[in-house]
Amino acid sequence: MRILLLILGVLLSIHASAAPKRISSIIKDLGKVEKVYLYPGLISVIEFPHPLLEVRIGNPKALKVEISQVSSRELTLHLSGLAAKATNLIVRSNQKLYVFDIVPSRVSHQDFVQVKSFYGGPERSVSDGVLLERGRISPSSGIDRVVKGKLIESETLGGF
Repeated sequence: MRILLLILGVLLSIHASAAPKRISSIIKDLGKVEKVYLYPGLISVIEFPHPLLEVRIGNPKALKVEISQVSSRELTLHLSGLAAKATNLIVRSNQKLYVFDIVPSRVSHQDFVQVKSFYGGPERSVSDGVLLERGRISPSSGIDRVVKGKLIESETLGGF
């Protein structure tokens, strides 16, 4: 019985430490999507290190977002009580682009998230896909298109 209670206590402490804090400060990896948990009907504020220019929302019926009239570095988010699914939020500042997933939650809520600083950026995807012809990369380049990750020069292809 003691062992069972010990295991249960450890699991609960792990779960409690994994839950997001209601007030937090983060260093944002710009190459990753940050999750923000909101309880429907409550508001949350996200503060950025730079003034904001634009905000885009995946589902504007579920999430209302506005740039603060007091500080152009703050966003106020309000998740509708009807929101049942996560949506995304893309924020453009005068310096960077930030991507978030807004996740409705009945157990966690983040009132204030401060993006203290940032690092990284979008990672280049190395895929085996085919890119369509896009024209020359530069006037001096003999490269016309990329096929399956390989550069193909116009002399090889017979000049299109």
